[in-house]
Order: sequence, then C-alpha cells, then structure tokens
Amino acid sequence: MRTPLGVAIVGLNRRVERQIVPGFAAAPRGQVVALCSRDSTKADRVAGTVDGCVGYDSLDEMLTDRRVDVVFIATPPAVHAPIAIRALAAGKMVICEKPLADTLGSANAMVAAIRSTPTAVNFTYRDVTAFRVLKRELENAPIGRLLHADLAYLQDRALVDPAIVTDPHLEIGSHLIDVLLWVGPDVGAADLVSASAAPSIGSSAQSRAAILELSSGALATYQVCRVAAGHANAIRVHLYGTEGSLRLDFDTEGFTLTRFPATNRATGVPIETPEDCVVGYADFPAYHFDRLLGALRGEVEFPDFQHGLRVQRVLDAIDRSERTGQRVVIG
Repeated sequence: MRTPLGVAIVGLNRRVERQIVPGFAAAPRGQVVALCSRDSTKADRVAGTVDGCVGYDSLDEMLTDRRVDVVFIATPPAVHAPIAIRALAAGKMVICEKPLADTLGSANAMVAAIRSTPTAVNFTYRDVTAFRVLKRELENAPIGRLLHADLAYLQDRALVDPAIVTDPHLEIGSHLIDVLLWVGPDVGAADLVSASAAPSIGSSAQSRAAILELSSGALATYQVCRVAAGHANAIRVHLYGTEGSLRLDFDTEGFTLTRFPATNRATGVPIETPEDCVVGYADFPAYHFDRLLGALRGEVEFPDFQHGLRVQRVLDAIDRSERTGQRVVIG
C-alpha cells in the first residue's frame, strides 16, 4: 500500500471540525498533519484531536512543513485564490472547496498557477448515493437526447438565520451546475452555452432563477432558493429526453428516482438503489475524502480546477445576465 498523503487543512469552522478533519483522518489514502487558522488557539485545539497534527496561524510557515503533500482549502471563496496560488507555488497538491473562487478572474488565476500539479474541487454530491444512482441509471438505461432539464436547490436557511448574506449561486448553485455538466454527456448535452437570468433585487437576493442553454439546443431551468420553508436541504434534478425522463428528488430524509416512458403517460417506475452505490451517512466523510485523495493520485475520477473553472464561467454568466437583463454567452 502506498504511503498516505499528508493533508493540511486551511480554514476552521464547525463543518471542518465535525466532518472534514475526521473524514481525512479516517481516509486510508491520507493523514491529517497540519491545520491552519488565523486563530492560533483554535488551530492548536483542533490539531490536538489528531495524532501528529500541528496547528499553524501562518500559511507560509505551514507550507514549509515537509510532511504536507496536500492543502485542502476550506475558507470562504473570496480567499481561495491567494491560498491556492501560494500552495501550488510551494509544490503542494490542492483540493479546494466549491466554488473554485468568488469571481471568474480569480478562478482563471488559480488555473493558470497549476503547472502540472494535481488539483481537485470538492463537489460533494458526486459521491452522495442519490446522485451516484442517477449517473449509473443514465449510463445503463439512457433517456435519449436531452430535451429539457429542471434543476432546483431549495433551503430554508435565510428564514432560520436571516443574517445569511452569502451568494446562493456560489454556495449552492455551483452544485447544480456541476451535476448538469457531469450528466450532460450522457444525454447529448456536453456543455452550457448561454444564460438568461431574472434580475436579483432587494428581498429576492436569496431566491434566484435562470434559463440555461445547452450545447444540444435543450434548455434547463435553474433555481436556487434559501427562503423555501419546509426544505432544509432539497435538490430537484428532472431530466426529460427523447426516450423518457428521470426525476430525482432529494432531501435530508432520503430520495426518490423515478423513470417515465416517452410514449405514454404511464405511472413512473421507481429506480432501486444498487448496493454498491450506497454510502451511509456515518461512512460518507472517510469515503468521500479518500476518493478526493485518490483523484490527486490519478486513481479516481473527480473534478479538477479546470472543471471548477467551467462551473465558474456559468455562474459568472448568470451573474452578468442578472445585472444586465440580457442573455449572456458563456465564454
């Protein structure tokens, strides 16, 4: 077995402490060797929960630690770029939380800094059971050429905590765009070419919508909403093709995936979940973060910075369309 990769995590919050640090610590391909935070007390405290882990309050000092092979960036998107660029310059492999950056310019700078160093972007839903089953079903029983897609991510977070001011496109919309790009080749729609968005003003800032045009000519409705009472974390991915449709409805309680034929209005057929697609909640962090490390070693397929840039281009086009009220070509 190959020597585990030394992982350094930059940025500490509740999710990092509860999921990311334990996940990497339990991953067979890795070991957590360093944590970095501006709060040195917090860095030392969390580092003390992992054998052999050292806390740092200086990124540059942490990057001199020879045990560090991989830097995982868990900070807000606005500082992803400077951290990633410095880590890449130090010869470290980098995994970045989604989205890749807060702006298209920063995302471009991150990709330009890569050289030949392996990278990955943490699009978590790629490893969630519901989405693995969707991908498997599209590969094994195609729905033909895509005619329309309906994508929505619904949360009640802005109602539960009105102080939330983060951009829902970056925070949750990036997942929808990643999923669409992931399954697109299976339905004859390999890329996105334009965005036409509704303007975002005042109280609508946490509820956003757009029409996306795919390379096949199909359209996709896209919605992100954080004022959806009753939805803690719900995702809808409905794909309508020439040979039928697949409708995935996912929330915190579970998911349903249903297939409908194209030739009649018969009742949909529920898709059973293959056992090899199931990853339990308790096992997910170690499974997922181990796969991210496997991607850096070329052993697992997972989105890299170039793919993250594709997602960022779509988000940028949606943002520009919101501001101008015009259709924006995705460049």
